[in-house]
Amino acid sequence: MPEQASNLFRELPSVDRLLKHPRCETLLSRYNREYIIGKCREIVEELRADLKQGSGRPDELREDAILARVENRVLAESQPGHIRVVNATGTILHTISWHDNTAANKHNPDPTAWIGWGSRTMDEMGHGWTDIAFLTDAQYQEELASRNAQKKMTSANNR
Repeated sequence: MPEQASNLFRELPSVDRLLKHPRCETLLSRYNREYIIGKCREIVEELRADLKQGSGRPDELREDAILARVENRVLAESQPGHIRVVNATGTILHTISWHDNTAANKHNPDPTAWIGWGSRTMDEMGHGWTDIAFLTDAQYQEELASRNAQKKMTSANNR
């Protein structure tokens, strides 16, 4: 590895250093600590992979730049949306939800109010929407073929 590349690896901040950065305090006040740690690790690993391929840039290694990427990833992942899935017979779906009754939750009308029971408590609770659509065998085979083709293309691009 050329000396310049190894110097760039040394520029990568540790996840611990990122977590202590003032910009990270906002993220940690809004989101689960383990989740933010995971996102920091993801970005650092992506940067490490870029450096190994010779495509990393020094300006991307600054703590502010890394935390901006973490913020963007967290924001993108927290946007509601639908994901098409194909579940075979016997598939078990696991759902994880959390309740944020803090002032950081922009959907919480009054974080100081104690809500134990009553009408409209759902306004402050998490809720989910599940929809089931049945596919014919032909539609299933078509969807499966499309996903397998996409997997092959993705794995080829990640080599």
